[in-house]
Amino acid sequence: MSPPITAFVEVNVNLNGAAQATAFGFGALMGAFTHTVTTDRANGPYFSIAELNDAGFTAGVTPAINLWASRVFAQPNGVGKVTIGRIDALDANYTASMDAIEQWIALNNGPAFYLLTIESRAKADILEVDVWASARDVVFLAQSSDADFLDGSPGNVGETLNLLETVRTALAYHADDDEPLDGAWASTGGGLNLDGPGGVGVWAFHQLVGITPDNVTGAQATAIWGVGGNLYATTSGLAFTSKGTTSAGAPRFIDVTTTIDWTIKRAQEAVVAMFVNAKPKVPYSNAGVTRAVGAIQGVFDTGITAGHFSADLPVIIDAPDVASVSPALKAARRLEIQASATIDGAIQELTLVIGLNF
Repeated sequence: MSPPITAFVEVNVNLNGAAQATAFGFGALMGAFTHTVTTDRANGPYFSIAELNDAGFTAGVTPAINLWASRVFAQPNGVGKVTIGRIDALDANYTASMDAIEQWIALNNGPAFYLLTIESRAKADILEVDVWASARDVVFLAQSSDADFLDGSPGNVGETLNLLETVRTALAYHADDDEPLDGAWASTGGGLNLDGPGGVGVWAFHQLVGITPDNVTGAQATAIWGVGGNLYATTSGLAFTSKGTTSAGAPRFIDVTTTIDWTIKRAQEAVVAMFVNAKPKVPYSNAGVTRAVGAIQGVFDTGITAGHFSADLPVIIDAPDVASVSPALKAARRLEIQASATIDGAIQELTLVIGLNF
């Protein structure tokens, strides 16, 4: 297990005054399932259905896992690899299972993951994993066929998550518990290239291969969206996901959470790389401060190109003159820099007013 990066770089991103947590990778998807194929708590990563079959996760032995992975890999421009987390039938609950998976990965230098789905559709399990995920740097994609969620009855799983204002869980309604909408959706969203030019996208308007759109009324859709839930349904002959929110609802869309995570991770990497590559050191001088600012500016430049940050509004990096830095900070060899940028966001709704004349 490697030393924590926060010992060298501490990055905080504030959105509406709320500090957000650090994160790690971005295209890594784990599905957590009960199985006995191996005793390892995490298996993979696997890059195709053929590799899963070779490892023993066949349609005959583990049908749920095989179907989930087949839908993950079926999505155009989806994620390129998956990890299978093992839920042991003797585990006390999902918290114990996820803790065991996390510990196994840490001790065995196993495959890290950023996106998470689980086999269960039960309200209690979803709420439990939400608590687990909210304390970590992951995005949890869940699905539920609960009639109360569909109809907006008080106390449904969507409303409960919404009241918790969780920003790391995205819940979708889907009538078929056996059909892995969660895996397909996680694949399309996780397949977005958060580092590439124009790679940042929304989690709405995705068409999912192999997933049956749900037949819902306008009132039912409004009830689901009203608590931050998501749908895969047909409108005007097109089937697509909507609205791409976390359970906190608008304005916390999933891509806002991933942009915050991306900013923290890439800033940490850039600054640590600067420290490592500086020979013999980064001096505590204005030249050293300029070097640090350059590393941070590079992250924002990439973020603008990728679509995380607005190209129309300025990035501001506020770094001190070393003459104004306190002796205590200099003695601790700690430099404090503040930066700000504007999230680029997206247009997902449009109001059109048309005037017609004779």
